[in-house]
Amino acid sequence: MTTIAAKDVIFVYNGNDNYTEAEFDADGDFPCPIDGSTITRRGKQWKVTRTIVQSATSGAKAMQVLRIDLTDRF
Repeated sequence: MTTIAAKDVIFVYNGNDNYTEAEFDADGDFPCPIDGSTITRRGKQWKVTRTIVQSATSGAKAMQVLRIDLTDRF
């Protein structure tokens, strides 16, 4: 796992973009998980199916967005 600077972290559950959770990682402490690894969210184990780091701009600022796609079907 690697880390990136301050970022928004978006968790997408079972490929459903309507079933997401967002967190702001001000210090860049949240590591970027490796595809195929497991993490615990909402009290259960999830498998990481894909991670994407994107740049999002809001006004004059650019921020990193870490999107983590998760599945409980493994």
